[in-house]
Amino acid sequence: MSKRRFAAVAAAAAIVTSVAPATALATPALPGPLAGFSSIFGNSNPDNKSRGCHVDWRSSATKTRTDSGVTNTIDGGVTPRRGDNGATEMQLWGDFSKPFWRTIVATDGDIRNYKLEVKLPAGYAYTSEVFAADSTWFGIDGANNLTKWPKALGPDSLTVTTSTDTRTATVKVKSGTLEGLHRFVIYFTGTPDGSTVPDSITATAKSTGLFVDCGGNGSSAS
Repeated sequence: MSKRRFAAVAAAAAIVTSVAPATALATPALPGPLAGFSSIFGNSNPDNKSRGCHVDWRSSATKTRTDSGVTNTIDGGVTPRRGDNGATEMQLWGDFSKPFWRTIVATDGDIRNYKLEVKLPAGYAYTSEVFAADSTWFGIDGANNLTKWPKALGPDSLTVTTSTDTRTATVKVKSGTLEGLHRFVIYFTGTPDGSTVPDSITATAKSTGLFVDCGGNGSSAS
């Protein structure tokens, strides 16, 4: 690349970064000569750890026991409100006697070899259930977001593998690809196993795979 062309590209890159709003949490696909800078820009949402075309979306949620009761907190995740073009978010409700955890997943673009791994806190035995394909609930970013991802996957389209202690669940799409505009929900119910449970417990979720059509920065180009 000539010095003149490199200077022009660098200047354009500076403009892109200077006009990005403070609330933008993920860098969009870079067009034309800026595409090569995507590995530098990456994603600024700390829970979107995707690089190149490799998807790495993470979320966690924490249940805390205090003198005044129980606090349920979503620590972070990947959602459109955070600047992402897909979703992986760990949600929770209930108290320590019967905790509920829910993972919601969606994508704008096709993800090949998709896998979701959920890790649940010790002290409980867990059962899991996938929402039916005709479910009319998909709560994320403060809304029932069915129109953005109108196609749902139910239990017949997924495989759920659970560890012996029931604390780790692995979810895969039977076809191998989580197609664009698709979503699914899986939730977990905990039953105390008699062991001591600390005053703060956390569950995590991680989506991985490979975007079929991507902008080179871990975001789908669709």
